[in-house]
Amino acid sequence: MATPSKPAEIFDRDAEWAELERFVTNPDPGPNLAVVYGHRRQGKSFLLDHLARRYGGLYHVAAEDDPRTALDGFAASLAEWLGLAVPLRFADWKSGIEAAVEQMTRRSVETGKPALMVIDEYSYLLSGTPALSSYIQNAFDRYKRDRRGIVRIVLCGSAFSLMANLLSGDKPLYGRAALGKLIRPFDHRLAARFWNATHRPTALRLHAIVGGVPGYRMLAEAVYPTSGFHAPPDLDEWVVATVLNPASMLFQEHDRLLREDPRITHRALYQGVLRQIAQGVTKPGKIAAALGRDARSMKHPLDALVDTGLVRRVEDLVFSGKTSYHIAEPILRFAHAVILPRLSQLERGRARTVWERSADVFRSNILGPHFEDLVRDWLTDQGWARLGFSEPGEVGQTTISSGAEGQRGHQVDVVMLDPDASPRGDRVAIRILGEAKCTAEPRSGHDLRRLEKIRERMRSISKIDVSATHYAVFSESGFAADLLAEASRRDDVHLVDLDDLYE
Repeated sequence: MATPSKPAEIFDRDAEWAELERFVTNPDPGPNLAVVYGHRRQGKSFLLDHLARRYGGLYHVAAEDDPRTALDGFAASLAEWLGLAVPLRFADWKSGIEAAVEQMTRRSVETGKPALMVIDEYSYLLSGTPALSSYIQNAFDRYKRDRRGIVRIVLCGSAFSLMANLLSGDKPLYGRAALGKLIRPFDHRLAARFWNATHRPTALRLHAIVGGVPGYRMLAEAVYPTSGFHAPPDLDEWVVATVLNPASMLFQEHDRLLREDPRITHRALYQGVLRQIAQGVTKPGKIAAALGRDARSMKHPLDALVDTGLVRRVEDLVFSGKTSYHIAEPILRFAHAVILPRLSQLERGRARTVWERSADVFRSNILGPHFEDLVRDWLTDQGWARLGFSEPGEVGQTTISSGAEGQRGHQVDVVMLDPDASPRGDRVAIRILGEAKCTAEPRSGHDLRRLEKIRERMRSISKIDVSATHYAVFSESGFAADLLAEASRRDDVHLVDLDDLYE
């Protein structure tokens, strides 16, 4: 079956649109199920609304209502889709779901085309009617046996952990879904295009503040329309007028992110955990100590923050038992490093002063860690090929002991393993050791010497193979003459600047 092209109104999302179209147009008879999820403002609803329009489907957006009102709202959407002048009313959700699947099956049989039903904000319905997934399962199984028509059901929601777990082994919909799709933020290159950020250092800083969440542009333009970011002052004015402006919705976005998931109940505790991570306290024991809690008490809040997608659990790429936690949503890191410590000043209208005085904190606590994350993502995505390697290996970071008692270990920002090596395996072959620094000064031969010293230290550790290791230095501000000269003479030294990362 031929599929129409993606609507022009949708920026990028080519892969997501293609997957959804394949799901809808798959000729497999009977119902098929998809679950689409991700944090708010990623464009899920925009994408699915256009999909429903394209295929003449039913698109229902649930509200946070009591079960009876929510069911009546669904009945009204179904009646409108059927073209009925008289409203429908169902006794319960079980009969409502069965009626919807039956009507969609009939429509598909009559037209010979797929019938699509999208239920958006599904988590709202599930909170009021916990058995709803079981009702969908029962209807799905019965009509799948009949194999009549082509019915496609999409469940969408923003309660990250709840939606991600809909298809797990102990849930009613386990084994029923043909597609489980996480809608992710744009990467740094797409985000720069989306925001029209043509000046790359400014694009990097913008991405360090709001990441690649497309919906943030609409929120920002509601209070401060802009044609793009073409020089540093463009970002300065934008920050003062939006994320540091108490009247802007972006100002409170960090709190809304916590509120959207039902697992986050004791918000003061979670805010405390996020604050510590934003300040560079990333080990569970140290987070607990900073909050005056027992280390074992950190497991639940850290697991919940990971499940909601707000925090990433990072395992050392080389050694077992070295776990750290890092904020996954840039706007959360910005809020805890810049907004919340100076909240009273911002509420008194001193945004410009706060921003000017936050320059050092922004570079060290926000821009530096973000640049490291961006580099690792780039290396995983395409950088391995750009640096001349034939296959990618696992990418991450590691910390190597100095070998001297009382001295701190050596942290390695960027590590890529050999394609055949397993992280934390008995034998780990390293292909790249990298340094990623977002500083105002060009990186120099000192950075290469440090990496060479770390490699020599690794030679003394029996499980690590560095016989074919290359070096990579990543810099926002370019490279000093000594490093450029040495890299030009050696095949095992790679220099990557901001232009390389944004190409």
